[in-house]
Amino acid sequence: MKIFRKTPTNKPKKTLGQSFVEFALMLPVLLLLVFGLIEVGRLMFI
Repeated sequence: MKIFRKTPTNKPKKTLGQSFVEFALMLPVLLLLVFGLIEVGRLMFI
């Protein structure tokens, strides 16, 4: 039953923190893009 065992992550905390910071920086850009596409779609179908 090796499949069900959780494999340990060997990522250092510095790398994990870096990924959280990158995600936090990109989140507003991604949300702006998504909501912009929704608004353009609404304008085209009204």
